[in-house]
Amino acid sequence: MGKEVSRSSRSSRSSRTTTKRTDRRVDRPVQRQANKTSEKRVDRELERITNKPIENSRKVTSEKPSEKSIGKRVDRTAERVEEQVIEKGLDKVTPNKVEDKVETKKENEVKKEAEKKVEGKAEKQVPPVQESKHAKKKKLRLKEKPLIIILILVVITITLFLVATTFHKSDKVEETSNKTEEQTETKVEEPTPEPEVPEDFSDDYENPDVVGLIEFPGLDLKEPVLQSTNNSYYLNHDINKKKNVIGSTFLDYRVNIDNSPKILIFGHNSPNLNPPFKKLEKYYTEDFAKKNRIIKVTTKTQVRTFEIFSVYIDADELHNFSYMNVNFDSDADWANHIKQLKDNSWYDFGTEVSSSDKILVVQTCTYHSKYSKYKNKRFVLIAKQIS
Repeated sequence: MGKEVSRSSRSSRSSRTTTKRTDRRVDRPVQRQANKTSEKRVDRELERITNKPIENSRKVTSEKPSEKSIGKRVDRTAERVEEQVIEKGLDKVTPNKVEDKVETKKENEVKKEAEKKVEGKAEKQVPPVQESKHAKKKKLRLKEKPLIIILILVVITITLFLVATTFHKSDKVEETSNKTEEQTETKVEEPTPEPEVPEDFSDDYENPDVVGLIEFPGLDLKEPVLQSTNNSYYLNHDINKKKNVIGSTFLDYRVNIDNSPKILIFGHNSPNLNPPFKKLEKYYTEDFAKKNRIIKVTTKTQVRTFEIFSVYIDADELHNFSYMNVNFDSDADWANHIKQLKDNSWYDFGTEVSSSDKILVVQTCTYHSKYSKYKNKRFVLIAKQIS
């Protein structure tokens, strides 16, 4: 009995070993096919990603593997599969399912490696894009365009400014020329003023002592001027040679109304009466004096215009009536005399005088309150001939 049992156990062991070997032999072609399939899938995946055929980098040898090496590989693979089955607690795993899992796992790993390789190759294989000369020129042109536009705008602005300035200048020149032409035309058109014709007053007055007329346009005053052989007769005689307190306007007997460089005309003033020269009191104020500076003297031969340059009151204690002088030793004395008359003025009329000027002196009595302390005093207007 014991021998039979031992034989049966031996036979069962041998049958198990035979079964294992048979299974391994059966699994060998399956494993090979799985390996080939996985390699093909990896190649296909690489080709799909890169769109390029993948050269087979595996070494193909002409020598066939020995049966022992194949058996060892199959045994190792089978043992790994069994260990995985035991670890995961699977009782029944078919060879196809094991192959599918192995293949799936390998495929995922192969895919990841292939993607990494492809990315690395792509980075290495794709050379950096170099800009062509044409592209560089385009970029330079694009950079230069704003500068060119700015320069063009600056040139246009300067040109417009110069054109505007030129037109403005030309307009000014035209205006000036037009004004000049207008002035010329006006001058041409305006008739040359004729000299004033002396007024024939001989028929108006029966007295032959009437030598001329004196006029103050600012006072609306015009009076005949008489001349006697002295300066006392017409102090108390009128134009008809009748006695009169007011007297007449008369010329100093020492001068000639037409030819003397200095002529003196006298007339009365009164606080109680209304003689013609009472109006001269308006010249006490500076404003009126400066605005009404013209005096005209008309004779039988000419009309002379004078311009006032001095206004003041004289007395024995002031200037000693120096304006009454008519005789001078030299031109220098005459020049100093005229200068003194100007310096005596209350106001500065801004009129220049010289020794070549002809002078008119108008004298009258004065009752100015500021000069009441002076007994013998006179108010005088002094003018120079301007035409």
